Amino acid sequence: MSASSMPALRLLRTSPLLDAETIPPAMLDPYELKSGIWGRIRVTEGRLTLRFLESGRDQVIEAGRDGIMCPRQPCRVELAGPVRFDVAYFGESPAPGSEASGEDEWIQAATAASAKEPLIAKVPGKVAPPGLDEEVVRRVVDAFYDRIRADRLLEPVFSAAIPAERWPIHLRTMYDFWSSLLLGTGRFQGRPVPKHMALPGLGDAHFIRWLALFRETVEAICHPRTAALFVDRAERVAQSFRLSLAFHRGEDTTRIVPLRAGEGAASPAERRVEHAAP
Repeated sequence: MSASSMPALRLLRTSPLLDAETIPPAMLDPYELKSGIWGRIRVTEGRLTLRFLESGRDQVIEAGRDGIMCPRQPCRVELAGPVRFDVAYFGESPAPGSEASGEDEWIQAATAASAKEPLIAKVPGKVAPPGLDEEVVRRVVDAFYDRIRADRLLEPVFSAAIPAERWPIHLRTMYDFWSSLLLGTGRFQGRPVPKHMALPGLGDAHFIRWLALFRETVEAICHPRTAALFVDRAERVAQSFRLSLAFHRGEDTTRIVPLRAGEGAASPAERRVEHAAP
């Protein structure tokens, strides 16, 4: 997620430049921003890691790059050597206190429960991301496969596997798949992995493009927090398929490093280095 994908927000406060000595201690422990509060970390020197505790995803933020924190998204900042950065806080509505308020006005400790609680909508006791419902699932699926069928790399793969007359059936299956995965409806009962095993020539270039199109689609349609959930689940699906393909082909599955949506086609060695970076 990028700063450009944040909703229209009101800037509340920008911190002074922070470093290892002046970073608020709360940011080094599991914490989350309060409801309706967003944060943008902007690194000017060095780099840091923003760890998202719900998804297990790490974002390495280097000089000139931003990292986005959503409301009630448990995370933690880890510093990697000398670093200077600031944090801008934004509100979806007028926040308590004045614009001169400090970080304590908006940061709160993430509880053990919230740090482990997945963002699954319509399941008792779980948190529903904004606007996630069956209609959004259908819109995402329809728009995504419109992009697939217009894509020079992926269209031949899908057209070879799905005859034109079966596309409506495939789309209904995908409605059920994503509804089950995100809304907990349990409608999808299929076994997609064996079907992908039969596709000749399927490789990382296809998964990289698939993830990139998926991210573009959900960020164009969904609230940023909902888009982030879609992307996280898509990355997990891609990794599951890639591991299964590697095992089926007799390849070393320990070399299958997760792909991140929107990343370029880095070499396996480059992905291993990035994955191992602190």
